[in-house]
Amino acid sequence: MFLPPPSTVRLDPALPAHHRAIVALAVTAFADRGDYRAAVEALLADADVWRVVAHNGSDLLGFFAFYFARDPDGTCAWLPMIAVAPDARGRGLGPGLLSCALRMAARGGAPVGATQLRLHVGADQTAARALFQSAGFERAPEGDGRYGRGGAAALCLQRDLRSVETTDAPERVIQLYERRHRHAGEHSDSRHRDAGAISDSRHRDAGAISDSRQSHAGEQTPDTGAA
Repeated sequence: MFLPPPSTVRLDPALPAHHRAIVALAVTAFADRGDYRAAVEALLADADVWRVVAHNGSDLLGFFAFYFARDPDGTCAWLPMIAVAPDARGRGLGPGLLSCALRMAARGGAPVGATQLRLHVGADQTAARALFQSAGFERAPEGDGRYGRGGAAALCLQRDLRSVETTDAPERVIQLYERRHRHAGEHSDSRHRDAGAISDSRHRDAGAISDSRQSHAGEQTPDTGAA
């Protein structure tokens, strides 16, 4: 069943008016893993990234971002960032946003054959790992790395999107994005890199998790205390 954010929270595609608040939240939330300003700014500038904000009409409460990329074993979705504002934690917003991201990735990924949603999480982030495990994520057969050069270990997790129920996904948000990406083929040059281009800035190998697009597990930790 779809686990929505609290009833007082509204979900919307991220607009330019949200960008400054998103960057500020990311810098704060991921501070223990490094400086994420450039990474989040790159995600906000990329037209092929699906970006969703949670707000109450005035304040940014959280956000997530994902995109589709082609791996050697097929197209998958990557969730490089998901965060909840410090004063909004503990209310179930983190699990709610993760549930939304799963359903949106499953719905948006179906036309392009995406079967997995992948992310990185710190090996030392037990609460975050528990959150993802509760949502059905498992260790991926490959893709582990480190934050930056010689940083903390990052584990690659994945969730099979084919078993995700999409009938109760956040329709309004999905429809707005589907209009933008109505024909997947029109975006195949940017949304579906071939395997030979995996080393580009969108999808570095696990040893380069700190690139501007596929950032790290620190992005998933801000809401580890959420109920």
